[in-house]
Amino acid sequence: MIVSVVIPVYNRRNFIRKCLESVLHQNFEGGYEVIVVDDGSTDGTVEILKEFDSQIKLHINTTNQGVSCARNQGVRLAQGEFVAMLDSDCLAAPNWLSELIKPFDQDKNIMIIGGKVTDVIDNNYWQIVNKGFNTFITDKNGYVDKLIGCNMTIRREFVLSNPYDERLKFASGDDTDLCWSCLKKGFKVFYTNSAEVSHHHRSTLKSSLIQQFLYGYVNTYLCIKFAKFPYVAYGPRILIGLMICLLLGFGGVTIAWGAAAVCWILLCYFCWYHSTKASVKTLYEAFITYPGNCLLYISFCIGSLMYFFIPEAFLKKYGPNKNY
Repeated sequence: MIVSVVIPVYNRRNFIRKCLESVLHQNFEGGYEVIVVDDGSTDGTVEILKEFDSQIKLHINTTNQGVSCARNQGVRLAQGEFVAMLDSDCLAAPNWLSELIKPFDQDKNIMIIGGKVTDVIDNNYWQIVNKGFNTFITDKNGYVDKLIGCNMTIRREFVLSNPYDERLKFASGDDTDLCWSCLKKGFKVFYTNSAEVSHHHRSTLKSSLIQQFLYGYVNTYLCIKFAKFPYVAYGPRILIGLMICLLLGFGGVTIAWGAAAVCWILLCYFCWYHSTKASVKTLYEAFITYPGNCLLYISFCIGSLMYFFIPEAFLKKYGPNKNY
């Protein structure tokens, strides 16, 4: 057995069938197994999983324990030399698995490899907005400091001795935590754009705001854990927003709206210029998604601040994402 594919799932009835079909039809010469950990689903996901009973190894939790716990359970059940992590709302390309393990041959110090994540957009505004937040952007293969957890593979011996942090129950930050742990121990993290999966993003304002709030909350937790200063994350959207607020106070509404328009144009141009696919469509998307991006980034920053004020027990009860 060369590779064990681990898929944690919670309430993904609408996605899990296609996800499994994409994994079970890989163009892969080596042996591989598929392990699915259902983390207490209540929407009928388990019934669909049982249809694949002869093709997968299924572990069912009676209660929801969090995505990191589900990943660790899958790793412990795995028998492969490498463990490939895939989210239940992703579709793997036919050569995904073979491409995802290739870089291991070039350096024995590579412990984690991540692949390309493309976007599934159903003409939904918030999916387009989330694309900018959730896509790992790089233009070539190489060593990186973090990856997207929905498409990555790990040496099993490493993740057994350095498991996912089970305090991270919100389907966010577990990937960064593992990568930073890897780098801290002197190993390497690698990105390859030839191992591709397609991914569904959040499609409503509410779910997007909750997701970004939790990203911000977990970001502060990880920065403190790994002593990365500053702990609280800010960015260009927040700085532009602060500048506009100052103008509102000192220069009046007319100047503020003018400044806002200029900032919007400059930021959109920046997004377009640095895009790997600079086009009229990209520029158009930058314009229409700017207001949504601002809302989500504000939610992210509020979450990063609230880490110091909201106890984790509260978020564990009320904050986790509804599915993963």
